[in-house]
Amino acid sequence: MISKLRLCFITLLAAFMVILFCHHPAKAEDSRTKVNQKAEFYYTVKKGDTLWDISKHFFDSPWEWPELWSKNTQIKNPHLIYPGNRIRIYREEGVIKIVQVPPEEVLPEEDVQEPEPEVEPEVVEQPEPEQEEVVEAPEAKGPSFWYSKIEWVGFVREEAAVPYGRIFKMKDKRVLVSKDDIVFIKQKKGLDVPKLVPGGLYTIYEQMEKPVTDPKTGKFIGIQHYIKGVLEVTEILQNEPEVIAEGKVVKSFRAIKEGDFLLSYKRKAPDVLLSESAEGVEGRILASEEGVSFFAQDSIAFIDKGHRDGVKPGQEYVIFYQEMTEPVVKEVEIGTFMVLHTEETTSTVIITKSTRGVRPGYMFRGVE
Repeated sequence: MISKLRLCFITLLAAFMVILFCHHPAKAEDSRTKVNQKAEFYYTVKKGDTLWDISKHFFDSPWEWPELWSKNTQIKNPHLIYPGNRIRIYREEGVIKIVQVPPEEVLPEEDVQEPEPEVEPEVVEQPEPEQEEVVEAPEAKGPSFWYSKIEWVGFVREEAAVPYGRIFKMKDKRVLVSKDDIVFIKQKKGLDVPKLVPGGLYTIYEQMEKPVTDPKTGKFIGIQHYIKGVLEVTEILQNEPEVIAEGKVVKSFRAIKEGDFLLSYKRKAPDVLLSESAEGVEGRILASEEGVSFFAQDSIAFIDKGHRDGVKPGQEYVIFYQEMTEPVVKEVEIGTFMVLHTEETTSTVIITKSTRGVRPGYMFRGVE
């Protein structure tokens, strides 16, 4: 609550500060009074005052207080200065300074003003105090497998995904781009996908030309989608005859190039909840994500079973191969993998243990 005396003082002081800190000299027609650079003001802190208030009243903006605080080390807490404290505001070598005045220091006579008659205080309705937010502890989800690169994980799908757009140009004619680089995207008309929107996040991927096939029979399995990063659309540059947008790469997992596609971004939690492997499921390892023919522990691979077969993220399976030994076929276990992502007929897995190299065509079954 501000008394009439304080209000008059603040008004005068605010006018003085506007003049004092103006960067341009006053013009002839400017009616504001010129003030000596050595002028200073004294102010007695009232209950509830903060540097935010002082900045708002004296500098016409509350957002000046961080600068005031950073340049005035006597003010220990920018949100709490104490009633009764006297402060001196002045300018020295172009820097605004606020210092506390010792109690024994006598204020200059010219700064002492006679109190004016009291007026009825203005009733200001106070807001309700903020309640402390109560955050409930999340329920225990059970044991999980932590994979920090979960957003890197690609997939194999029988039919290629319909892209939301395609990167057709790089800013500054870059050949390959990474985090914070700017790219330009086209979205064709007539696609059964939502329009690109500023602020929208999209997964960047490459659709691999070589299809994934069964390593034993050669049968077509699906198209590999190779994840490269995450992009944010920053501006729509054109809507007709096709949408052209500008985007910024906010996450880069692999080198991004012209021709890469966009999908809607879905955040994935890195902790994959563990579950029992599907009973009776047996299948084959199709390929590694990087396209190599010999891979081992920590490699990402694809298998020929998906959620249609009961396969789910968090399930563990045993990798084995069959060794022909007369008169029987011997199964040789060589490792395990964990399921990270599933499609209808395929899944993406990480090799969690291997005693020897893993090849496409090796088989898997549930953990007994």
